[in-house]
Amino acid sequence: MNNLNETNTIRIAKDELVATLKSNLVQHRKDVAEALEGRRDLMKARLELELKSLKDESYQVDNIIFEMPKDMSKEYETAIKRFQMEQQKVVTLTEHQFNQLVMDEWVWKADLLRTATLYGKG
Repeated sequence: MNNLNETNTIRIAKDELVATLKSNLVQHRKDVAEALEGRRDLMKARLELELKSLKDESYQVDNIIFEMPKDMSKEYETAIKRFQMEQQKVVTLTEHQFNQLVMDEWVWKADLLRTATLYGKG
């Protein structure tokens, strides 16, 4: 793989890029599944606590919001398909594209990690 040049682009083997994207997709799905599991566990514990508290007639239920981890698999699937259909064996990526597609640094990634952390899975 070449180093980033003056124009902040890199040429990368298409097959290597597709393999990396597939690997990132597998990890993303695992991260989402773990966050969802943590969300369910936290919801269950909170609801059990709320049910116990209902015995107290003066108890008032708070608004309970459990943020849903966002599954962005479609982003990976679209990129994979796009590069699978690419005719060139070597593709040129900008630094931004490289960071997203190879390094898995998507704009929304921080939100997923924050949500997963809320549920003890980050």
